[in-house]
Amino acid sequence: MKKLFFLTLALPLLLGACGDDPAETSEPGGQPGKDPVTTSPAGTKEDPAHVADLDKFIGRSGIWVEGYVTGTDMPDVPLDSEVETPCDNVLLADAAEVAATADMPAMPLTARVMLDAGPAIQARLNLAAHPDLVGEKVMVKGDVSLVGGRFHISAVTDLVGGR
Repeated sequence: MKKLFFLTLALPLLLGACGDDPAETSEPGGQPGKDPVTTSPAGTKEDPAHVADLDKFIGRSGIWVEGYVTGTDMPDVPLDSEVETPCDNVLLADAAEVAATADMPAMPLTARVMLDAGPAIQARLNLAAHPDLVGEKVMVKGDVSLVGGRFHISAVTDLVGGR
């Protein structure tokens, strides 16, 4: 009887049925019972970063960022003027609803896209000439930095969207 009792206690331990093996309860490199860490978005053209993700890309170059044009932070450039003065920046947000209401008193999280890369990209995102760009989804490729508490995308070398 004692042998049967000890055998019933020892059998699960011998077969590993206790579930204490970390390899069975987690992904490689993860904590037991926890989901693995994701690396998305990658900041590539196929998997672009969003404004809310830019803190992961500060100091990196050649990052693709997707967002919706909210306007410009240069109040002296009227968006409805007949003058086609090129703006030197546009603001991007993560949602089209935010872009459509960018004149709200509480400004949402935005990224300033510096259009210093040349006249071709600047002309395609020129809000003075194309005020209808507000609310449009675009992707830009550039260098991500944090200046004065705001995300900046500079040295823009490529663009998807715009006019």
